[in-house]
Amino acid sequence: MKAEEIMHKHHGKTEGTFIDPICGMTVSPESAARSLESGGEKIYFCSNGCLEKFKKQAEAPKMPPAGMVQLGRKNRRQKIL
Repeated sequence: MKAEEIMHKHHGKTEGTFIDPICGMTVSPESAARSLESGGEKIYFCSNGCLEKFKKQAEAPKMPPAGMVQLGRKNRRQKIL
């Protein structure tokens, strides 16, 4: 999920609440265990565990699209039949 998608899905249904992007729990700034500034917006998390998962996802290398593999040094991709 891209950072901008997380931002749009991050706001809760009630004003002043937010959705933890990892577990989907509704949190308020007061009830959030942790928060993180990203792209000029604050993201709230229900627990330290969700924050750590979020950080690991952001650091993970991007995988090629399903059904594609990288070949050679020039990052050419070939469709798997």
